[in-house]
Amino acid sequence: MKKEEKQRNVEILMGELKDATGIYLVDFTGLNAQEFRKLRSMMRSQNIKIKVIKNIIARMTLERLNLKNLLKFLEGPTAVSYSYEDPILPSKILKDFSKEKEVVIKGGIVDGSFFSSEEIKELAIIPSREVLLQRLLFALSNPLQRLRNTLCYPIQNITGVLTQLSKKQS
Repeated sequence: MKKEEKQRNVEILMGELKDATGIYLVDFTGLNAQEFRKLRSMMRSQNIKIKVIKNIIARMTLERLNLKNLLKFLEGPTAVSYSYEDPILPSKILKDFSKEKEVVIKGGIVDGSFFSSEEIKELAIIPSREVLLQRLLFALSNPLQRLRNTLCYPIQNITGVLTQLSKKQS
């Protein structure tokens, strides 16, 4: 690869990674082309990108983006997966896919923080943001409903007593 072509590829990759909220380096050893296409399709359906890159291109890009913590993972076949929306979703998809075929997440950056392979596996277990918000809303609303019921119960009793008294008087 000529120097100008390398430089162009670095510029393209920098443009794609600079605004990403989640960046993962993946070892895809053992995947054939059809299996990698399936993984790419799973990623694409969730608006996540994954591409195979040469380590020299990745190294130059990561150095320019000041993501030097990831440089130690640039050995062997490397794919980079990145997302602009949900930074944890790529790890979930990779975890699910690795149940069928082994795919190893080497390391990653999530919202600007470095995570090792083991830490990313733990992140993949965390429910999605929407699920966590639903759980929080339920946890907050349940005590409020109990309080409302507690406050309304005496009023309902009084209403019942008044209704019975009015029936007796009639």
